[in-house]
Amino acid sequence: MIAECGRRWLPQHSFCVAEMLLLECIFFETSTFQASSLGIFANVKLWTSLWSRSSYGRYVRYHTFCKGFTNSIVLSVFIIAEVPNMLLESNFYPELVFRICGSVAGLASLPNRFFQFFLSFGTCYIAFSPMKPIPKYIFYISTVIPIMFGVTLFSVRISSAECGYRFDAIKFAWFYDPGVCAQTVQKTQSKLIQFQIITSYCFNFITFLKICFDVRRKSFLEDSQLRSRLTKTKWRLAQCVAQDLFHIIDVTFYVNESEGYGVLVNFIFNTFVWNMAHVLDGFIMLFMLQRVRFNFQTTVSVVVSSYNNNNNNNNNYKKAPTPMLRNVTRI
Repeated sequence: MIAECGRRWLPQHSFCVAEMLLLECIFFETSTFQASSLGIFANVKLWTSLWSRSSYGRYVRYHTFCKGFTNSIVLSVFIIAEVPNMLLESNFYPELVFRICGSVAGLASLPNRFFQFFLSFGTCYIAFSPMKPIPKYIFYISTVIPIMFGVTLFSVRISSAECGYRFDAIKFAWFYDPGVCAQTVQKTQSKLIQFQIITSYCFNFITFLKICFDVRRKSFLEDSQLRSRLTKTKWRLAQCVAQDLFHIIDVTFYVNESEGYGVLVNFIFNTFVWNMAHVLDGFIMLFMLQRVRFNFQTTVSVVVSSYNNNNNNNNNYKKAPTPMLRNVTRI
């Protein structure tokens, strides 16, 4: 690895500058590989944990699973497309492989944002209707729209060589192709992601106001089932807010004009930020899943114990004998 990095950097610079660039090269490679591997582990752990979690509803569990699945695809593309090119040469892969990797990343990245949008919407719906299931038509719409946008973006990028983007191993950054098609795809995808973030935060703000109102309601204070659902809604709201923060960081990939910056700036604000957004997304979902599970088990144990105590008290209670009526003669 050191030899390959040195072979790429040393002929172009003096010895001191080349040594610094060599250290940067090694740091970029190891940090990208370690972060991507850690993120894939967290998201795969999330899959296996979701199968046995009855505390999550069907809607929330499904969209959390979809986000973990798309995160794993994007991080796998990072390992496949970035690491070999940083280790070896910028033209290690042929043109078609780069187009496929970029198209697959777009196929998973854009639906990931839409699944987050519908996850925020589902959390808001549960806050207003804690005892009602989410309608099936909302479930179908939230499934069809992300898949439709992802397949469309994948088809456009794979159909033409001027509509994709590639990883430049010299600049350590992803760049869109200079053609008109690629620039149009970039602007469209950026607008869709901005719309998703704004609407998600609107739903999160409405959910926050509803939770603040429900905390003081007498019905939520007296009903243990409503109180447990309110607790789960709080943690789901915290999860949605954290994930939207990561997606705001991810937008720097689409806003940043990387052509005019140095290698370190390109790597941090273009490649590593995009990588860590999906890594942290998986970890926050895994953490919240365990937290909701813990609160759910605690609430159930309290309710069951109180129910058993009431039954024992009722069984131990002996009714007083009813007095026998005497025949009273009226005078």
